[in-house]
Amino acid sequence: MSILAQPLRTCSRCASSIIRPAAIAAAGPSRIRVFSTSRPQLDNQTNLDTSVRHAESGDKPKINTWFLNTPSSSTSSASQTVRQPKFTAYDPSTTTSSTPSSSQLDAAPLPPTAPPSLQPLYDYLTSSTSESSEVVLSHTVQFFDTRLYVSTLQERGEGEVIRTPDEVGGNWEWVVVVQVKGRGRGVVARADGMIRRWLLHNPLSPDQPRLTTPNPKTPRIDPDSDWSIIPIKGTRVCINLLTEEGKDRWRLEEVWSGK
Repeated sequence: MSILAQPLRTCSRCASSIIRPAAIAAAGPSRIRVFSTSRPQLDNQTNLDTSVRHAESGDKPKINTWFLNTPSSSTSSASQTVRQPKFTAYDPSTTTSSTPSSSQLDAAPLPPTAPPSLQPLYDYLTSSTSESSEVVLSHTVQFFDTRLYVSTLQERGEGEVIRTPDEVGGNWEWVVVVQVKGRGRGVVARADGMIRRWLLHNPLSPDQPRLTTPNPKTPRIDPDSDWSIIPIKGTRVCINLLTEEGKDRWRLEEVWSGK
């Protein structure tokens, strides 16, 4: 004789059927038949899908929790993936270096029109063993014969020149352009002081006395300056010291090359 189960209680939230304990005790677990036609419903308050889905393997239910704040797939995969070092074969043809090559370290030669008095200055600025190598880049040293530039201006009918009873020319016959070494405040001032002291100890003009004072005073240069000019006494030669930024800004090479 089969005993029917007592009326069922159905939870509208989880859509599951609950049997009264008294019915289970009277009929026994093997004689109970449970009939439920209720279907999973959406919670009206949260409007979240909490339907129960069985996992593909096993009998344990798997709850769809798409609405929770779970890490994105890219983040989780990145945290789980361990990057292994990548080794490649050495290829000299694709190797780059910040160290200038031997050709880059060679300064432009002294123009053949230069007077012999400029040779000591050229050697001092371009030698890797002189103290100037501490403050200037020797491969950037350039000597410009501005007399050729004045002739170009006269042919074009451009520019301003100095006219005297003896000659027509510019303020300088020779202009030296060189980039200082290093970056930051005071690099131009440091190079300016060193070169001025050398010129006082090694004057280019025979009319200028040679100083024997170890550290003669030199003009004060603004530490933030990107350009200074050193006029050489007794000559019509000047030296232009520029930082890398100043060299790009003022472009003196283009001015004095006559292009």
